[in-house]
Amino acid sequence: MNKNELNVEIHNQEELLRVYENDEKNAKNNSEKAKYEERVEETKNEISDLMDKELNK
Repeated sequence: MNKNELNVEIHNQEELLRVYENDEKNAKNNSEKAKYEERVEETKNEISDLMDKELNK
């Protein structure tokens, strides 16, 4: 993945993170909250991994 592709993927993951955070905030019950909480964490980890790849290029 080149630097441009990495930047696009980071941007896409950040957008996805905002969606999941909003869904988590609007969840109607604890089960829904837990599902979105997990997605938020996974997405944050993915962003972190992508940023690490970008720094190591």
